Amino acid sequence: MPEVCDVEQSERKKKKKAKKQQGEQKEGAAVPAEPEQEEEEAGKKREKKKKKKEKRHSDQEADVPEEYSWTAPLEESDTGEQPLNAEGLGIHWDAEKEKFIQELKEFIPNVEQRTPRALYKMVKYDLPRFRAFKREGRALRRGRYSSEENRRLVQNVKDFLALTGIDSGTKLFYPSRYPEEKSHIVKMKNQYKFHSRMAAGICRPWHDIYTRGRKIFDEYNHKGRFTEEDDNKLRKLQQLHGNNWMKISELTGRSSHSLELRFSQLAANKGAWTEEELARLTHAVRCYTLWLAEPAGDSLTIRRERLYSKLPWTEVASQVQTRNWSQCRIKWMAILKQKMTAGAQVYRGRKSLEAKIRLIKALHAMNVEDAAEVNWEDLTQAIGDVPPSYVQSKFYKLKVTQVPLWQTMSFGDVIDFLYDKVLPKLEQRLQVCRGHSRDEEGAVSTQQEIFLFSDIFGDESEMNPETESEEEAGSGVRKVCWGQD
Repeated sequence: MPEVCDVEQSERKKKKKAKKQQGEQKEGAAVPAEPEQEEEEAGKKREKKKKKKEKRHSDQEADVPEEYSWTAPLEESDTGEQPLNAEGLGIHWDAEKEKFIQELKEFIPNVEQRTPRALYKMVKYDLPRFRAFKREGRALRRGRYSSEENRRLVQNVKDFLALTGIDSGTKLFYPSRYPEEKSHIVKMKNQYKFHSRMAAGICRPWHDIYTRGRKIFDEYNHKGRFTEEDDNKLRKLQQLHGNNWMKISELTGRSSHSLELRFSQLAANKGAWTEEELARLTHAVRCYTLWLAEPAGDSLTIRRERLYSKLPWTEVASQVQTRNWSQCRIKWMAILKQKMTAGAQVYRGRKSLEAKIRLIKALHAMNVEDAAEVNWEDLTQAIGDVPPSYVQSKFYKLKVTQVPLWQTMSFGDVIDFLYDKVLPKLEQRLQVCRGHSRDEEGAVSTQQEIFLFSDIFGDESEMNPETESEEEAGSGVRKVCWGQD
């Protein structure tokens, strides 16, 4: 019995000694390393963390126009000039940045406000094209796409599909919808310079062209009218996912743009605007335009185009709360017309006939074949101090009431019909209306380029605009022609 106890005691001592040795080894391993080793290990950790972050960033942006790496080389342009290279934009980007910005500002004002990554992309994809357009005497276009631009974009995409063997334009603009093919699609887009080939021959910034392509080649864009069941489903999904329209698009099979627009229509108020809504609308526009105003003595002034051009309608609608952005835009244009003309009737009686005659003559003199080529700002002179959208609405009404089967005619044919068939009748009516000679046509008042800020917005407590006539309140007409782009 004692022998057994001794054996057990001996075993316990051996185990205790082994544990003690293991503890000493662990303590020895925990001894701080040399400073050089610490720095080397920290560097490896930083590098590993950087690579992981870059990979995550790349995965998140694989289906949008950001898949090209920051230091990817610029392809040679067809301009004949020295091509920009990765060394100029990558390693020495800070040194070259100001030079590129100054050159881009010739084509795009306020370009310096863009993010560094956006600037890099513009230098990479736009600057060589802009230089070529300048030598050819071609100006950059804005606004609605012409039929020729749409045709060229579609052809550029078809050529790229033929080059790469990809079978759908949708896959080029929405690769994330095809997870099994995504890596191959992105690889082909990088290898064959998709963004440059897509934008070839189109006088617009590459990102604008890419956005247009996403609309044209979105197979979810052609699903027909929303049914009551679709509307109910949209409301429920919006409650679940908020304004994540890309997610809702995947669940419904409709484009994110159409879903956002439809939801804004469902959520918007209907009927006449209340005093409170008008006050919120005017206040929202006033807050945005205030920083665009210019001092003139003790007063503030604002240029006419800043009262209606590039206003942030989504943000304005969020402040109005009860109306969607389209309703806000339509109502503000109606208010602005009253303010700019000081309530004068510029499209009534004889003035209406004279304005229609000048508008038809001006459109015919432009000799354009596409509505996208019309500068509606210039045509405001045919009527007076009114926003361009007001002129568009009057042209639309003139077209649908005077041109039979206008839907089947080209824009040029519509203008020719108005000039050849409608114009003589209007001039005859004007003669009868005047009862005087043809030479006594009333002149258009000189347009006011600068307005007092107080004349447009006044005291914030005075937000109720003058009542519009039925003819000027044709919101259905304005919705069609203002919502084209």
